[in-house]
Amino acid sequence: MWAPHGANAGAKLPVIVFIYGGGGTIGSAASGLYDGENMAKKGVIFVTIAYRVGILGWMAHPELTKEQGGHSGNYAYLDQNAALKWIHNNIAHFGGDPTHVLLTGQSAGAGSVSAQMHSPLSKGLFQTSMMSSACSIGTPGEGTPLAQAEKTGLEIQKRLGVADLQHLRYVAADRTIALQSESQLGYSNNAGVRTGAIIDGYFTTKSKDAMAKSHEMSDIPVIGNFNSGESFSSLQKAKTVEEYNKIAAQLFGKDVKEFLDFYPVSKDSDIPAVSAKVAREAGIANASRDCGILQAKYNTSKVYLDMYNHKHPYAPGAEIADQDTAVIGAYHSGDVNYWFENLDVFNRFRHTRDWTEWDHKLADAMSDSLIAFAKTGNPQTAAVKWPAWSPASDVFVDFGDTTRIEKFNSKAMEWLAAHPTADSRRGPGGAGVVGGVGPRD
Repeated sequence: MWAPHGANAGAKLPVIVFIYGGGGTIGSAASGLYDGENMAKKGVIFVTIAYRVGILGWMAHPELTKEQGGHSGNYAYLDQNAALKWIHNNIAHFGGDPTHVLLTGQSAGAGSVSAQMHSPLSKGLFQTSMMSSACSIGTPGEGTPLAQAEKTGLEIQKRLGVADLQHLRYVAADRTIALQSESQLGYSNNAGVRTGAIIDGYFTTKSKDAMAKSHEMSDIPVIGNFNSGESFSSLQKAKTVEEYNKIAAQLFGKDVKEFLDFYPVSKDSDIPAVSAKVAREAGIANASRDCGILQAKYNTSKVYLDMYNHKHPYAPGAEIADQDTAVIGAYHSGDVNYWFENLDVFNRFRHTRDWTEWDHKLADAMSDSLIAFAKTGNPQTAAVKWPAWSPASDVFVDFGDTTRIEKFNSKAMEWLAAHPTADSRRGPGGAGVVGGVGPRD
């Protein structure tokens, strides 16, 4: 936790709480990306919270269900809920205002923000939310039924070769974690066991879409952010117009002509920008726009959408293991250090970025918008004129090499949503970013 120098009880400063990403299996509240010192200097209390992940975070089991009065699993979410309760009850002692708490998270952390918004246990513990990569409200089909999740717990017990829950508790944590299905950071264990969000009847009482339709979820203002370069389409493999059209035909079959009317390329040099746009508008941008549509449909609070669209200014000769600095764009998690004004974290141990005056100006503008949102529920500032999304305006802020208001390519995006492919079903972020922590320096 970070607080402004001299902050004391009664200051009633806005509070920003951050939940890290990591695909639900990795991550740390201690990452330098999430440092809150510069935000505290701007007059907010900044808190990062930790939670259990993977099997330790989301394992249900029949014996646990019996012990706990009819529910088990969702321990990651319950950890977050416990932290939010502590903040609600104690943050005033540090100068914070428990009635002005913004809950934000990135990638899997954004999914956690959504889970907290939909849970009755967290109602009233935060008043605004921001979800970065990606925003989700009322998502249908999300969450495993408790009975099915309990079977996964029994499978974990079987693989560990123990007789019951009591013996399962004595198994070393590293043996349990080694069973996880994992495909991040260059490691792959596709034969592992995957755990995740559970409709347990306690933290998550119903599916998200049912909670939204019944107006039981928290009705609070939302920011939904996505990055321009974090989605994937197999069209991006194309090098020539002929290859682009061939891949398009494979993806869309008899409907390919309609697709090419929306996303044509006339020369080879058009392909990188157009294929990246297809990837974005079929995936992460569409998910964020859906957030606006569902918020407008089920809730009364406003939603504000934006796209981070600025490439980091890499130092000449900088080599980064999992990035090609020549072609990488606004990658998954590349926005985080701007929201929290932590540009220098990437130069802490070796010089990889040549930050410009615009980078500092952009970080200042984005962090100021976030603070304004925590204070008022509206991210608009003198520097950023940020209108709320509505079906009539259908706009978002583009935080790129300039800051401007853009209109969604809604007709084409709706067509893509009606013609899903294997690419667009990969989930928020697309291939290579499911882990949610992005490239490392």
